[in-house]
Parts: sequence; structure tokens; C-alpha cells
Amino acid sequence: PRAKRSTPPRASWSYDQAGLSERDKRFTPIWFLQHVYEAFGQIDLDPCSHEQAFVQARRYIRLPECGLTTSWHGAKTVFVNPPFSAVVGWFERVMDAWEAEEVETVIMLVPTRTDSQTFQERVARHADVLFLNGRMRFASPEGLSWHAPFALMVVVLGGTEKAIEHLMRLVPSV
Repeated sequence: PRAKRSTPPRASWSYDQAGLSERDKRFTPIWFLQHVYEAFGQIDLDPCSHEQAFVQARRYIRLPECGLTTSWHGAKTVFVNPPFSAVVGWFERVMDAWEAEEVETVIMLVPTRTDSQTFQERVARHADVLFLNGRMRFASPEGLSWHAPFALMVVVLGGTEKAIEHLMRLVPSV
């Protein structure tokens, strides 16, 4: 008679289960970033940066500034590892920036979510998509790491064939 219906827990694979605002804090591993730099050169912009992330870029957009609304104009190469809870919004922003020629090349690391209308109608028609083999281990400044519980893909807009092939040699993918 005293039983109460409990609220189901929200799925999260963040190491910081207590920090709701940090659920999407996953840092691209340094080894992967090194391969991106080798294949594509210097990163000009990280529009969804975190002060503890490992990305080396000429410009960062960090909260409270929002990379979804701030101009990316003038950035030659952009690396995007967005909050995975908002991938579709970031797909839209990436496509808007690329189509408006705000940027030349975008390298985006995201979960393999190809079912959204934005991905199917905008991204897939213009991007090279590399499906990564295995599960990437994301990193934290505290030295923790954990496998993503889902497959990942790299979406590249405006990349040269040579750069994309080079990244595929460095990072096993199809």
C-alpha cells in the first residue's frame, strides 16, 4: 500500500553521475585529435568547447557563449564533438555554416545516428561519413576513460579526398 512509482533514471554514460549539467562532458581522446591534426592540419575553431577538453584550436566557443548561435565566419577548419544529447541541432548548425561558406572544412565526431531528417536530407547528401570500427574510449582530465556504449561516426564536410583517405588510414573506419 505504501509503494510509490519511481521515476526511471535517465540514461547517461558520464562518469559524473551527480552533475546533471555535465552529462554530455566527453573529451575527444588526444590520440584521435592527433590523427585529425595530421590529416587536416590546424583546427581553427572548436565551437562546442569545454575548458578542460584536449582540442587545440585557434579559437574556442565555450559556455556561456553558444556555438549554435555564434558566428563561425572565417574559420577554415572546424572540429565539432558536440553534446550528444543535441546532435541534430549541431548537424543543422554545421550544415548552415558550411552552406553559407562560413567555414571550409568541418570534422564532426558524433554518435551513429543516421535516422534524423536533418542527417538524411542535408548531411548525407554533402558529407563524407566514416563509421568508426569498435568503440572509442573517451577521456577526462582526471585520467578516467570509458567506452562509448554506441557506435561513432566522423562526418566530414569540405575535406579533400587526400585528407579523408589519410584519416581512414590512421583511424580504422568504413
